[in-house]
Amino acid sequence: MLHRQRLAGLHLALMSVLVSSTAAAAWLPLAGGPERSAPAVTVRAIEPGLVEVAVTVPGVDLQDVRIDGETLTRVTMPGCAPGLEAGHPELPLLARALELPGQGTPRVIVTAEDWRTVPAHRPVPSRGALSREQDPAAVPYTFAAVYEQSGTWPDPAVELGRPFVVRDRRGVALRIHPVRWDRTRGCLEVLVRLAVRVQTEGTGGVNPLREPAWPAGRTFSPIFRSLFAADAGAGKAGDEPAEGNGYGVSERMLIVTTAAIRPVAADLAAWKRECGYTVEVADVQALGGGLVGIRDAVRARYFSDDGLAHLLLIGDVAQVPTNAGSYQGADSDGVFGLLAGDDLYVDVLVSRLPARNATEARLMIDRTIACERDPRLDTGWYSVAGGIASDEGDPADYERAELLRDTLLAGDFTDVARIYQGFGGTREGIAAAINGGASLVNYLGHGSGTAWLSVPFTNDDVHQLTNTAAWPWIIDVSCSNGDFSQDECFAEAWLRSAHGGSPAGAIAIIAASTATSWVPPCVMQSAIVEHLAGDAEAELGALFAAGVAAVLVQYEGTIQANKLMEQYNLLGDGSFVVRTRTPQVLAVSHPAALAAGTAACRVDLPAGARAVLTAGEEVLARAENVDGADVRLVPCRPLSDGETVRLTVTARNALPYRIVLPVANAPLAAADSLPAAASLQGNWPNPFNPTTSVGFSLAAGGPVRLAIHDARGRLVRILVDGTLAAGSHVVAWDGRDGGGRPVASGIYLARLETSHGADVVKMTLAR
Repeated sequence: MLHRQRLAGLHLALMSVLVSSTAAAAWLPLAGGPERSAPAVTVRAIEPGLVEVAVTVPGVDLQDVRIDGETLTRVTMPGCAPGLEAGHPELPLLARALELPGQGTPRVIVTAEDWRTVPAHRPVPSRGALSREQDPAAVPYTFAAVYEQSGTWPDPAVELGRPFVVRDRRGVALRIHPVRWDRTRGCLEVLVRLAVRVQTEGTGGVNPLREPAWPAGRTFSPIFRSLFAADAGAGKAGDEPAEGNGYGVSERMLIVTTAAIRPVAADLAAWKRECGYTVEVADVQALGGGLVGIRDAVRARYFSDDGLAHLLLIGDVAQVPTNAGSYQGADSDGVFGLLAGDDLYVDVLVSRLPARNATEARLMIDRTIACERDPRLDTGWYSVAGGIASDEGDPADYERAELLRDTLLAGDFTDVARIYQGFGGTREGIAAAINGGASLVNYLGHGSGTAWLSVPFTNDDVHQLTNTAAWPWIIDVSCSNGDFSQDECFAEAWLRSAHGGSPAGAIAIIAASTATSWVPPCVMQSAIVEHLAGDAEAELGALFAAGVAAVLVQYEGTIQANKLMEQYNLLGDGSFVVRTRTPQVLAVSHPAALAAGTAACRVDLPAGARAVLTAGEEVLARAENVDGADVRLVPCRPLSDGETVRLTVTARNALPYRIVLPVANAPLAAADSLPAAASLQGNWPNPFNPTTSVGFSLAAGGPVRLAIHDARGRLVRILVDGTLAAGSHVVAWDGRDGGGRPVASGIYLARLETSHGADVVKMTLAR
């Protein structure tokens, strides 16, 4: 009962803690009035090579604290990360990435600045970039020489980082110190408004773009949006054409695996081709069997005319080796992706399915395909998440978890479980949350190679899970959970978990192979969650890379940035598209057959959806609907009379539409002949009130499912779920749901599913 009472009052208690330490009473309004908010940053491209940045600071959080008998001032600011230089004032740091021309050296010029003097005690010093193996409360505060020196610190208040390259984009981090300590006057100076210009001059410079540069296309679009979102008029790459085959370079995937696993990997490769990827499956032994062979293969493909976007390693590190990081020798798959520049920003998204044999590979691949290709429509687990956190840290991990929870609930998520140390969090609570269905789990706490420690959960606990139809992905902020140098680390257990022979556990996990720090991994986790809640794209690899990039921009040049990039790995398929709500049924219109030759196929599909034509291992055509109009699929080779091709349409938070289409020299035969695939003939009357008849034809007898969904894709009623003979069929719907209740007026979708594919028609109920 005590635990339940504590948990019930946790949100109010946390809000009280946050208000007392960083919000209402401590908030000093500057340019934004009384509402607590992050600095507003606008970026405007004036001309090629010249960017203008304007910053407005609404306010700052100030709190007096007692440390070793002295009153000090703790300074924080929304939207800013803390400085991590041990012994120096822990003042907020505001960082943004700016896009640069491909050549030249950038310099920053301050054109206007407005500072306000604020009386304050000496600012609290940073304890430094502590490892989670250290208890912050046990680390004494120290004061560096800057506390005794005259003048202001930090100085200068605005600086540029080192230019970096991500594929065909070049950028630089602009770092602003919006608060500085004036030791001479014994006060703080707080920025109110700032205007700077970043001018790029000359040729060459650090990390110039090489020619030709390899375009990024859809795969890297969310990463560019996260890096350069504020750049008005930027966006030269990463936006695909609305139709045609214009992004083959950016959609190439290399799968590296073992000879024993390769036949199983072929199933995943086939599905990824339906998603639009050009996929190559390579045997690690054929590449030389070692680390150098994999590196050379990745580099050769990246710099080829076809390019490379994804590298998926399928195998344990003993079979498919990984890299050793330069900072602390951490096992690092991500280093394979460092290609285009001398920096830590990946140019290829790298992930791994850590299967030791074909059986484990089958488990992981079946789970991936089932979750992405064949999602359930009768459950709400996609919008459910969980937060597991310790009661340690400053702020405490559970406070950070609450902020993540708020971000998710402000988006698609409807429920985020709290499983917190000291507030009733238990291993039974973790198991119940996973088995009950959750699509995302955030963990913040202590860990080992084989367990979560803050709320104990071990490899054995993972293998006891029974969630065979709902699998989360996990963002893990802890030490060594991803240490896949051992036979089975904690992260690997999540992907190898099974129940009754069916996949259980997790679809993917982002975890560290060595001991992590307290702050930078939280910056990564927060950035991933923010992108998930607000972005239109949700490929796991892109979300992960965007989170790492947020740390690189914030802490570039520090060992902490180097450490995090090298130690964190993605176990799971990096091209997997996560969902945040129950999938909707896509309304797709297309010809019943394709003409032989090179004729284009017009497809009507929702905005944001992608249509792909495949034949065997060939990706014939792909097109993205970016403006709501229909698209043209132009096969890359002439289609032959008598062959069949598959049309697949995918979109985020949608049920994939898949159908096999015949190719013929002439129009289809008379209407009384059987169709080459299952097809819906429509409904009549339409509009209707309250009853309509749905007609469909089957090319062959077999299993059939005919279901009604609402306009958001939610299941309303199943009309047919059984075996029917070939030929024409008509089924009536009386405008009622599965419980016999009349449904409201509106648009409904009838979806027909057979072994030959699926078809959808729209219907209008007008009561």
